[in-house]
Amino acid sequence: MAGVGEPVTIDDPADPRVGDYVDLSDPDLRRRVEEGDGFFVAESALVIRRLLTSPCRVRSVLVTPHQHAALADVLDPLAAPVYVAPPALLRRVVGFDLHRGAVAAADRFPSPTPTISSPRPPGSRSSRSSTTTRTSA
Repeated sequence: MAGVGEPVTIDDPADPRVGDYVDLSDPDLRRRVEEGDGFFVAESALVIRRLLTSPCRVRSVLVTPHQHAALADVLDPLAAPVYVAPPALLRRVVGFDLHRGAVAAADRFPSPTPTISSPRPPGSRSSRSSTTTRTSA
């Protein structure tokens, strides 16, 4: 993992360190991969800035040199790998022209466990029904 504030230049689209970003243009593949591996991808400098203020753990960030400079204030202290690659390489990795030049992968929060409540049988009292007070004679 890269040290804090140390960007890593990526020069090979098959580099496994950018595996979270491969083929973002295929929605079915992305859904299966992201759900299966428990992460999501945020796109654009604005969305990444918001992500970095959230409680989500950032796995990595992949940006163009231009976006790295624009996001330096929030990327420099980041305790996650920051990968920098030219726009043509980003296009090959993500599968489309990523004109915003910035993506980040972050862990999903675990899905809440659904609670199943059984319906009340007919004629049963709910917990909200009024209570009567018995008095002794």
